[in-house]
Amino acid sequence: MKINPEHTTLVIVGALNPVILTPPWVRQHGLALQAGEDFPVELQASLIGGQGPPRLKFDGINYTATSRNLTFFLAESSLEECAKATKCASLIFSELRHTPVQGVGFNFVFASEETPKPLVSLASNNGSLRDNFGEASEIVARRWANLVKWDDAVVTVEVELDNDGAKIKFNFHYTTESAEVASRILGPDDVYQKHLTKAEEVVKNLVSEG
Repeated sequence: MKINPEHTTLVIVGALNPVILTPPWVRQHGLALQAGEDFPVELQASLIGGQGPPRLKFDGINYTATSRNLTFFLAESSLEECAKATKCASLIFSELRHTPVQGVGFNFVFASEETPKPLVSLASNNGSLRDNFGEASEIVARRWANLVKWDDAVVTVEVELDNDGAKIKFNFHYTTESAEVASRILGPDDVYQKHLTKAEEVVKNLVSEG
């Protein structure tokens, strides 16, 4: 199974002021670059039906800000750029230390056009549901999900099987009490790599027939 980069995100949830989180401000306080310099900013339309604020891309980061969340999109980013985005988020909330922040989440999706047999076994414990709907019914998609406590994170792992193949989705969620806690969680240089490596390890184990 391969990672789907379009669904690789870092999301910080809280009561935010998107007016503050402009490219010049983020560049100065999140990337620690010189204020007052001209720099190119690429605007990308929202992926959700073209609705919502545009994504702002510059200096190797790609994000969107609303009153409820700050989302960094890590599609097509190198590990170095992903680490840069998490460090940027850490510095932002170190600066905005009085901002109410409720949670931090790392999201990954792995997909395959083929369906590994171990995932079929994992998600197939719903035969009785079809019995309840009668012989004319058909199971068109199967899902399996679990929540796991891992260090300070609650990890949701979801397996989804349908006609398009298989997906394994991950959400590593940290409940935070403040912006300072969020900044501390995102501060380590290897924080992105740590979560990606764990997700890859779980995928490998789930699809293994050994």
